[in-house]
Amino acid sequence: GRLLELFRDDERPPTGTMEPFQERSSGDGADVRVLSFLVPPDLLYFQGHFDGDPVLPAVVQLDGLVLRQIERIWPELGSPRQALRLKFKRPVRPGERLELRLQLDASRPAVTFDIEGGAGPCASGTLVFGSIASVP
Repeated sequence: GRLLELFRDDERPPTGTMEPFQERSSGDGADVRVLSFLVPPDLLYFQGHFDGDPVLPAVVQLDGLVLRQIERIWPELGSPRQALRLKFKRPVRPGERLELRLQLDASRPAVTFDIEGGAGPCASGTLVFGSIASVP
């Protein structure tokens, strides 16, 4: 039942992606990107997570927001090999405005991220790309 609901053909199906409506670079010599998002209230991932009190799953924040934008901005990094200091501090709600800050580490193939909403920090961490053996 629940699985079939995800594939039903409505007139206006829930959206499965979040696209930035604004992007800017910042930082003093560092490669920093700041992207603004509005979380669609009808985002597919809110269905069943949780009824009556929807929150954006952490895996969607990491994959659908962070990794998707890293792959778009710095495709040469390839696939992530390690996640460090991942913290999910508070839930992301439907319709929330988010700011995603990505900073490329010049000393190794890694990107540090912070997701912040109107009520404060939502998530943060560092993703390391390339071979784990090369990580200090």
